[in-house]
Amino acid sequence: MTRVPPELRALASQLLLLKKEEDVPESLLSWTCLKSHPHSAEIWHVAAPAGALVLKQHRHPRPFQQELRAYREWLPALTGPSSANLLALGVTLSLGTSSCAAEPPPETTASARDQPPGTLRSTGALPLGTSSLTSELSLGTSRLTGELSPATSSLTGELSLGPSSLTSELSLATSSSARALPPQPRRSAPVGQLCVHVPALLACELAHHTLALTVAPGERLSLGTHDPALAPVAHLAAGRLLRALHEIPVADDDPMPLVDAVAARQSEWHARARDLLTPSERDALQRLAARRDAFAGVRRVPCHRDFTPDNWLLDADKLCVLDFEHARLDAPEVDLVKLRADVWPDRPHLAEAFLAGYGPLTTDAAARLDVLLALHAAATLAWAERHDDPAFRALGRRALAVALERAP
Repeated sequence: MTRVPPELRALASQLLLLKKEEDVPESLLSWTCLKSHPHSAEIWHVAAPAGALVLKQHRHPRPFQQELRAYREWLPALTGPSSANLLALGVTLSLGTSSCAAEPPPETTASARDQPPGTLRSTGALPLGTSSLTSELSLGTSRLTGELSPATSSLTGELSLGPSSLTSELSLATSSSARALPPQPRRSAPVGQLCVHVPALLACELAHHTLALTVAPGERLSLGTHDPALAPVAHLAAGRLLRALHEIPVADDDPMPLVDAVAARQSEWHARARDLLTPSERDALQRLAARRDAFAGVRRVPCHRDFTPDNWLLDADKLCVLDFEHARLDAPEVDLVKLRADVWPDRPHLAEAFLAGYGPLTTDAAARLDVLLALHAAATLAWAERHDDPAFRALGRRALAVALERAP
């Protein structure tokens, strides 16, 4: 049985039981491990009489920082008029520092900040360092009165987390609940028969790379347990959400033009995958790579970068998009790559429904998608070979087959 880390127990006690002590009666908290991956994250559903939340503890700083940035800076922007008020968030967090190093899954992001596999560095505005053991914990605006109730005041306290007695600053600001953090319905606009949601960020604990999120109901669309008639509606809703995400005005401050960054990534991953490909496959990938001129002048936009039905929860009239740990600025078509590779080949009607929400692809956008799909295939095959991962190897082969159909 997976053991609950002491720092998560302390954080849940602070949020759900409004206690500072680490030792909380086990009967008051119910823990369910939703995921425990040795290289990515551990995710827990925590329930108490006052409500429930999800705690997501990342193993490494980069995905934590990327997900935090998405929840802190990008998703609140989806409440603006340009996105038809698809989402209602409004979280203000302060940032701290942490450090770690590890090899992430295969990266095909086009950026001057990219490093070869095996290297890790921060890629966004969030700092990455080693100078501080202080963690700041921010929530959303309330006061401590035995339960979280609507208020406009704030307070600061101290919280001991884990055996190291790490000090954490806790500042509280807006909760729309009269109880302690129950699952909250989020304002959203109807899309067909569905409303679009994302989990709301309740708190972040920086020293242990932990996010506290509202509970998202439903089951993953990829499980196939829903009425098949809802799949096109879900794709339509997902397309609308993705378009709104891509249209958030964020400056592309990467010094390397996107077209040059794509060329660099192609060179790296094609070299790594070379011995895994036949001569005809290598030639076809090179012909696809030559279409990278379609990236000239294109700016990077906020991207989810793992946008698949495996990260979409469907519940009654709601579609909730999860897992922003890979989110960063990139070419917009990168969010269509896995759909094109894994979902749409056998179900073209889902592609049609998605693009009805997202918008049609221009000729240049279609060319960029072809290039990125080929790059994704090569990177996945190379990563799978290095890690001897049969599942990733199969995904890479499937992506390669789809990509080669588009080779001139």
